[in-house]
Amino acid sequence: IDIYNENISKESIDEMAKILYLDGVIQNLENKYATEVTENSSNFSGGEKQKISLVRALVQKKNILLLDEPTSAMDDKSVKKFAEYLLSIKAHRIIIVVTHDIKIMDIADEIINLDSKQ
Repeated sequence: IDIYNENISKESIDEMAKILYLDGVIQNLENKYATEVTENSSNFSGGEKQKISLVRALVQKKNILLLDEPTSAMDDKSVKKFAEYLLSIKAHRIIIVVTHDIKIMDIADEIINLDSKQ
């Protein structure tokens, strides 16, 4: 999955993988975190690829986080856990989420509706 580098601890990646319910999937892979993920990888579902991308983004702990439809391929359990995580970090980061998912809109301090009908 090629997330590890000298600036990110294995523990941080493991913790994020657990938050996104990805740890079990990774542990079942022959090469664990060393498994290659490509856009056409058939060994991962769309939701798993999305979660891997989120792990890559979230473990970097940047001050600004821009997420585009981060829950589009997630099941309800994962969405709930992800929303809880965003709530836990939002006091220390600027988080911009582009979404249609009402379940994560609830955590927003401000919502900007771009629908021209409203």
